Amino acid sequence: DLEMPNMNGYEFCKSVKAHADYSNIPFILVTTLNDPKSLLKGIEAGANNYITKPYSKKTLRERVKQYVNHKKTKASTVVNSDEVIINGVSYDITVDKEHILQFLLTTYENILYQNEELQKVRNALNKTNRTLEQSQHEMQKVLHNVFPKSIAERLIKDGEYEPIRFQNATVVFTDFVNFARTAQHMQARELVHELEWYFSAFDTILDKYGLEKIKTIGDSYMFAGGVPEPNSTHAVDCVLASMEIMAMAQRRFDSGSGWELRIGINSGPLVGGIIGKKRFAFDIWGPTVNYASRIERASSPGFINISQETFDLVKGFFYCQSRGVIQTKDGELPMHFVKGLHTHLQSDNDPAEPNSAFSNKYKLLARIKA
Repeated sequence: DLEMPNMNGYEFCKSVKAHADYSNIPFILVTTLNDPKSLLKGIEAGANNYITKPYSKKTLRERVKQYVNHKKTKASTVVNSDEVIINGVSYDITVDKEHILQFLLTTYENILYQNEELQKVRNALNKTNRTLEQSQHEMQKVLHNVFPKSIAERLIKDGEYEPIRFQNATVVFTDFVNFARTAQHMQARELVHELEWYFSAFDTILDKYGLEKIKTIGDSYMFAGGVPEPNSTHAVDCVLASMEIMAMAQRRFDSGSGWELRIGINSGPLVGGIIGKKRFAFDIWGPTVNYASRIERASSPGFINISQETFDLVKGFFYCQSRGVIQTKDGELPMHFVKGLHTHLQSDNDPAEPNSAFSNKYKLLARIKA
């Protein structure tokens, strides 16, 4: 080994080769160095061959076997070279042709071996890269399932998401009437299956209107419009989605299954951001959210109850019945029941479906900068 203490491999080789009784003993240098300078130093020291680290045991055995079984048939022609200069360093080389040939063959074999090892490393790296890409893809899928698209993309790109204050957004709470009373008589599997049916249907409706599910709290389902991407149609979108949710829930209740539903909607400023250290979640906070919850509790089974703030944003699209001022935990709040689309905005086939006049009016609203 070239890297030995006290006397390195070159020195040891040269001292042995200089001894008349031992000069014919073959020397194989084991080294991490395979540059021309190191090889010439090996030849100069009298080494017969070399192996570069890392090496296989098989290669080492074959190289040793080659010299153990070697029988010299005739004297080799000596090649004298007074001086070989590389990078300004002089080397005195005196070796026979076979010696030179062995070093050349070894260098060739070493290149082949290194290429094979390099290919193995490349294959391993490619496999690792594919695994990393797959893991990254799975992580992105999880983030897109957990967070709104824009937030997921921000997390993937920057690794963080700064809280944002939204000047105007709409918050919706839904709640099943008499849920606790009926749920205690249901099997756990049946209860979860029923809630899953409702909430999955709600998810589909939200996708239709471009709204964001915030969370479920027991039997309560919370969603919002205008977050995390601000827009000017958030209140109208939330009312449209709520009408469709209410109609679906009412049909199921009328068929003798499920529960009646009540819905509360409020609009105003709020803050949105990501909370949690182990289980991350996008959430929204502020009085607007609290009032939306109060308005839902002040609603009635089968009705969509909206605040004055939401009413002011949607009154041009929906006919609403004023309820006056209703006492809540946060004080007296004016409220309205949504009764449906204005007559001139209803489809001829279905009064719950918007017509072209509604679409034109909606497009004008969407052009307003949020």
